[in-house]
Amino acid sequence: MENQPYSNREIIEKFDHIKEVLSRIETQTCKTNGRVTKLENWRSYIAGAITIITLLGGTIIALCLYIYNNNLGDIKTALDSHITQTK
Repeated sequence: MENQPYSNREIIEKFDHIKEVLSRIETQTCKTNGRVTKLENWRSYIAGAITIITLLGGTIIALCLYIYNNNLGDIKTALDSHITQTK
């Protein structure tokens, strides 16, 4: 096993190589972070839209059920009176 110290030129070459690799990693990380941020924003928009649709749909269904339950007696009375009149 050799125990010779590296020369300055060899050390500088190694550091230059490390800097180049780190620069490529940094560039790729910035690209990936941008894509992830876009996906997170898209997911937030979809979750908000689903929440709004659910709230509106639930409110409409509840309103329809309320109207149906309150008018059911009136409908039965009208049908009974119609049947009575036709006899």
